[in-house]
Amino acid sequence: MEIRVLRYFLETAREGNMTRAAERLFISQPTMSKQLKELEKELGTKLFVRSNYNIQLTEAGILLRERAEDILSLVDKTEAEFKALDQINSGDIYVAAPAEEQTAKGHSMTFANTIRAKEVNFPHTVKAYKIWGTPKDCVDVALDAILDFTPDLIVTGINRGPNVCNDCVSSGTVGAATAGFLKGVASIATSSDYGPEFNYDYYGEYIRE
Repeated sequence: MEIRVLRYFLETAREGNMTRAAERLFISQPTMSKQLKELEKELGTKLFVRSNYNIQLTEAGILLRERAEDILSLVDKTEAEFKALDQINSGDIYVAAPAEEQTAKGHSMTFANTIRAKEVNFPHTVKAYKIWGTPKDCVDVALDAILDFTPDLIVTGINRGPNVCNDCVSSGTVGAATAGFLKGVASIATSSDYGPEFNYDYYGEYIRE
């Protein structure tokens, strides 16, 4: 049973007319009729009661329509998810990170000093900037000054050490993600209980997934 033929069947069931269904799917009526007859043969049952003007579903046809709607909905959803995945994998990545250690900065922001940003070299043609400010400042500068568009996603971290329970209140990593969220951008804060060693590549694979 092919997905293509299920689409033929479902469109015919919805239209109640094979000619109109064929026109909507941009195929010929004889092709549609042949494919549906082969489907009936494959299933070993009649799916339609045909007349000169319209067609009606048999009990088996009603059952198949319900199943076909579920199957095609899942197929369409799966295809859409993989297309979205391709778009994410092929998108542009920008890095905006503090120039200095910013542990436990929470949601703090800079007032007394001037916030400076400098573009730095980064592998894989990624545009990267180091910013003299807090993690929240980095998000604000990226969204308000560096980018001329709204990003699809903000990922902060990877923080060295787990941000759990009360740590989340003081965490600059969480604070930066919160800043992105408050500006209407989907944001994720990432951290790891790294033990004696810390490997960004290792943890990055889990975050990417």
